[in-house]
Parts: sequence; structure tokens; C-alpha cells
Amino acid sequence: MILRAILTAAILIVVSALLLATKRSQLKSQIIRNALFSLYCIGGVLLIVIVIRRPLPNGNGVDGSDGDGEQVSIRAVDLPSDGYVGSQVCRDCHLSEYDSWHASFHRTMTQVVGPETVMGDFDNVTLHDRNQEFVLSRRGDDFVAEFDEPMLSYSAGSPVRVERKMVMSTGSHHMQMYWYPVAPNSRLVGLFPFAYLQEDQRWVPRDSVFLQPHLDQRTVEIGRWNKGCIRCHATHGKAGIEIEMTENGEKYNAFEAKTSVVEFGISCEECHGPGEMHVSEFSEGNSVNPGQSLGKPYIVHPGRLPAERSVQICGQCHGLFDYLSKEDREHVLINGETFRPGDDLAASRILLRSIEDYESPEFNRLGGGIKELVKRCWSDGMVRVSGREYNGVIRSPCFKGGKMTCITCHQMHRDSDDPRPIDKWTDDQLMVDMRTNKACTQCHQSFEDSDVLVQHTHHAADSSGSNCYNCHASYTTYGLLKAIRSHQIESPDVAVALQTGRPNACNQCHLDQTLAWTADHLQRWYEISPPKLSDDDRQVAASVQWLLKGDAGQRALMAWSYGWSDAQQAAGTQWMAPYLGQLLEDPYDAVRYIAQRSLNRIPGFEEVEGGFLGNSAQQKESHASVLTIWSQQTGPPQIKNVLRLLIDSEGNIMTKRFDELLRQRDDREVRLLE
Repeated sequence: MILRAILTAAILIVVSALLLATKRSQLKSQIIRNALFSLYCIGGVLLIVIVIRRPLPNGNGVDGSDGDGEQVSIRAVDLPSDGYVGSQVCRDCHLSEYDSWHASFHRTMTQVVGPETVMGDFDNVTLHDRNQEFVLSRRGDDFVAEFDEPMLSYSAGSPVRVERKMVMSTGSHHMQMYWYPVAPNSRLVGLFPFAYLQEDQRWVPRDSVFLQPHLDQRTVEIGRWNKGCIRCHATHGKAGIEIEMTENGEKYNAFEAKTSVVEFGISCEECHGPGEMHVSEFSEGNSVNPGQSLGKPYIVHPGRLPAERSVQICGQCHGLFDYLSKEDREHVLINGETFRPGDDLAASRILLRSIEDYESPEFNRLGGGIKELVKRCWSDGMVRVSGREYNGVIRSPCFKGGKMTCITCHQMHRDSDDPRPIDKWTDDQLMVDMRTNKACTQCHQSFEDSDVLVQHTHHAADSSGSNCYNCHASYTTYGLLKAIRSHQIESPDVAVALQTGRPNACNQCHLDQTLAWTADHLQRWYEISPPKLSDDDRQVAASVQWLLKGDAGQRALMAWSYGWSDAQQAAGTQWMAPYLGQLLEDPYDAVRYIAQRSLNRIPGFEEVEGGFLGNSAQQKESHASVLTIWSQQTGPPQIKNVLRLLIDSEGNIMTKRFDELLRQRDDREVRLLE
């Protein structure tokens, strides 16, 4: 755009000089003078158009670039296609809805990199990871990284230093990641191997923000956005990757990726369907019946659909599934999704509703099955990673009863009379009061009566124990370096906890209590038969067992729970430091990070540096410093029967028993794919 403006201005200057020359030379040819004057006027109009032309609010140019055509060749191009017109067209008539959507994190799921979209610090920052150096800098509106390019280095057999401009970002709520072009004139992008954490205002290696074993060699993510992320992090994305049939089967020529999207981020048409025909209907002079043609609405309103179809709109991204065939999968890769809001999602995908679905021949034939189950679910099929809430909703009795959908609690557009600041709404896009029992009493109205509520919960009406979701939608889902509420409604059950390893709501809040204590209360209050329990289950607090003996996913949930204010209030914090200190030596980077954050929320440990990215010696030193601070605190924790916390009457950790449980730690590899 700038180049075109300069050229146009130069032409105007030349034409002005010629006009002046003709006047001074008293040129008699009126035809020449008129032609030059016309050219001058046309150039002036062009210059005005170029100067006033502005990028769209999401940073994208109206021609599908960022305003400078050269960038189209090094990232996905954003242009209307297949009946999708883009949010700017919707804005013309639906300004209020547009404004609330524009403030949401759906819009900023993917953005073109620019001064208004970058969260990370690029001001001459040097980062280190696995003996490699990364230098970040900002040059005007460009954000640049210098590093050893993995593909070139692999081909050359030695490090190849390059500079790459970041062209796209993913995320803007909790963390942000960046993508760079891997080759000239290719829309294939690679993932810069660091993420910027919003809460901490710091860079962290990308591999360390996901729950997976520590890797000696960092992963190389080339083309992942083009082939995978694009499906849920952009509107109507098409990888556009050429497929070549060879003797050995299909071969992708990814460097010829013709990747395109209608819009970066999740915009209006992802939930309401393509808008071209709707716009045409309401164009001036068009007599077509508004909103309807051949019995099918052009624009879908999720709130007016049957519950099953409504949740499927969210489920197209927030769900676990696979395509019906490899051919369907390849078609989507090249041409984009065939699902449209209002369609039956099951017509184009295998939906995973139960444990049996993971064992189905269809899903296993596509390379899924139990492998995918252990990456994302508990053993009974309940989702344990974030971003897959659809699978939890459809397994819930409230949904099966025909009432609960995603928009029972969430809203995609903020109400005009919403008293909350906009940032409070955007956090989870919940309707007003959906963090209270009103989320449940809008259907279960009898519990609006506090006496009825207390009779059911056996907790004070104003306590966290009488919050419906603390018991029925507890924090058993993991993602984004924290625990997240399950979207599958269930009731606490010790037998299920033993069978699956999933923490039950009672012991996740009462962190200082045993499974036997919970089983006894559930039997007395709700007539739930207690299962057979081991000596440990009767004698040692359940959270202590999950933290010391559990797998990496269980340890991450416990690390988070020890920092949860409701649990700290219920169980006290005086006894927690030795356990969080132990997790500072955990083999999983993410577990160490969460443990340090929770430790810093305990009085007396606010300044402890966990050094979660340090080497083993530094981790041991951090652990030792925690134990030193804890030993200097006066007296044992003010908790009855601290033996269940492996603390003796004098306030000392029962080291022998502690180590015995730690040796039973479940060290099977865990990769929770968010």
C-alpha cells in the first residue's frame, strides 16, 4: 500500500511539472493540456483512496493481506469464499453484536502480527533453551526473531542462523504463540518455540507449557497451523496443501500450501453459517423472503435449534471426533470443513460419546481408538483436557434430559444491560450470575430455597460446599497450566475415583481428608455404598496419595488444587508446603510450574523461586529452601489427626512413610493433548 502511494504521488509530481511547463511555454495544444489535467485528477483520486484505506479491525487488509500484498505469499490469505463474507459485512447491520464479538477471545484466537496484536516482549530480548539462543527484536511494525532454523540446520548438518518475521499469533487470553514463514512464497508457517505467558509476563519454552515429559530436543512444529490449528482457530480455513499420488501412497507438498481463511479467529459465520445469501436477501430492492429459501434458513440462530444441533455448533471445535473416512479427512484438509451450523455433525464426523466409541472399528481404522483415549480422557471416557467440552456436555444427564446446552450458561454476545466490565464478560463469556447457583437453579428451581439447598448439600448455604458446581462440575479437566471445571455433570463417588484415578469433588476441596472419610459421608448423606478401601485409603489423605503416587495429570490437578482458595479455606494451608516443595522436583515442567504458583499463594512462601526451568540441582535447591522455611514455622499445623497428612505430633514430616508413597509414583508417560 505504501509503495503504491509513493508511486502515485511521484506520477502526480511529474504531471504537475508537465502542466506547469505547458503553461510557461504557451503550448497551444488544448488537447494535450486537457489530457494532462485529466491524468492529474485521476491520480489525485487514486492517492486519496490509497491514503484513507485502512486495515480491518483484526489487522487484515481488505484485499486479504495486511495492507501490503507481499505478505500474502508468506502466510495464509484471508478472503471471502464459499458464501462466507466476513464479519465486516455483518457489522453494517449488527453493530451491537459485532462489538461484543470483537471484544471476545474468539476473535483473537488467531491474528496477523502487528503492534496492536502482539502480547509478547520483543524489545531486544535474548532467550535460551536447550543450549540454543533466540534473539527477539522489534523493527517498526515488524517483530523479528533470530535463531537456528531447524529444517535448514537439519539439511545442512550444522546450525543455520536465520532471521524470521513473525506473521501470525495464536492466543491472547492466557498465553500467546507466534508463527513464522518457513520458505519464500509459501504460506506454510512454523511455530516459534516459545510461548508468552500473560499472567507472568514472561517467555517460556513452548514444550514446557503443555503436560508432557521433558524433552531433551525441542519439537519442531512446521505446518501444524496449516493442517491442524486452522480448523478451529480460524473461520472456514483451508490448508490448500497439494497431494501427490506416488507409488508409496499419498505425498504432501506442503511448501506449495495455498492456505486460506475467510477470517483469522472465530467470527460470526462460524456459528451462524455463511452470510452471503442472507446479505443478498436484505439488500435494497431484493424481494426474496427474508431468512428463508427452500425451507432452510440462511442464517442459523443457535438458541432456536434443538439442543443436539445447538451444542454441535460449539462441538465442531470444542469436541473429540474424527472424520468418517480418510477421504473425508483429505477433503477437509484441502477444501475446508463441510459442516455448517444447523447441520448434523454426525453426518460428517465420528462423534465420541462413550467409552465404546473409542473401541469402535471405524475409529480404530482411522488411527484413533485407545491411543487417543489415554491422551485426552480418563479411563471411563470422561474428558480430562480443555477445549473438548462438547463431549462432557453430551454425556451429562442435564443434556440428555433435553434442557442443558452450551448457551444455557455461555453467551457469544454480551447483553446491553450487563453491569460487569467488558473484561469480566470476556473471561469465559458467561451470562450474568452463571458463576453462582443460578446456573443450576434456572432448571432445578427447588434449590433456590436455602433450606432445601442446605438439606441437600449438608453445608452452610453461603459456603463453597453449597455451590452446585463445586460438587457436580469439579476441577478434573486440565489445560492452560491450570485445572478447569468438567463440563460433564456428575456426582462425587469414591468407587469412581478408585476406578479411574479422577479426583472426586469432596477430596479435591477437603484436601486434608481420606477417601474413607468421604465414603462415610456419602453413605450417611446420600446412601451411596462405600467401596472396598485399602489401608492407605483409610489412613492417608486422598490428595496426598494423588500428589505422591499419581500420574502426571493427577499431580498437576493436585498442584493446582493446593492453590485453590476454596480448598485452602476448607483444608488450611499450614501443612501444604512440603508437598508442593516435592513437586518442584517433578519430572514434568508443567507440574513444577503449577506447584510454584500454588506455593506462592501460601503465607510465608510468596517469594519462593521454584526455578521450574532450571536443572535438577536447582530444583533440589528450591525444594530444600521450602523445607527450611517450613521447619522454621512455629508448631505443628492446627489440624486434628495430622497423621493422615504424614505429619507427626511435633510437626515433622514422617519421612519414611512419605518416601514410601513417593516410590510408588505412576511414571507412565502422560501427554495430555489440549
